[in-house]
Amino acid sequence: MPTETLPLSFEEEDIATLLNTRTYKQYCEMAEWISRRVCRFCPDHFDYTKNRILRTSGTVIDGWRVWINPYPLKHTARHYIIAPIRHIEHVAQMTNVDWENHSRLIDFLAGGV
Repeated sequence: MPTETLPLSFEEEDIATLLNTRTYKQYCEMAEWISRRVCRFCPDHFDYTKNRILRTSGTVIDGWRVWINPYPLKHTARHYIIAPIRHIEHVAQMTNVDWENHSRLIDFLAGGV
């Protein structure tokens, strides 16, 4: 029986991501993305069929988008993902415009806009 092995190059953040998965299917998807070193939120790799965008705020350069998490936490009425359109690895990379666009999406989800 063939077995698949995961690369040994996972970093601490990668392992934390895998530990937070909620289903085996999600685990397998995340392991594939991590092993390929591809950001699943970046436009070239974003799955628009799985992640239906509810709203965007800003432009391609500083924009953000929100969608329903395809793997929601149990016992939650709503579970959304808010992510930048461009690749950002840490909140320290966010500009004031990023924060404004991010906040607009939170307002939208809260029913304010």
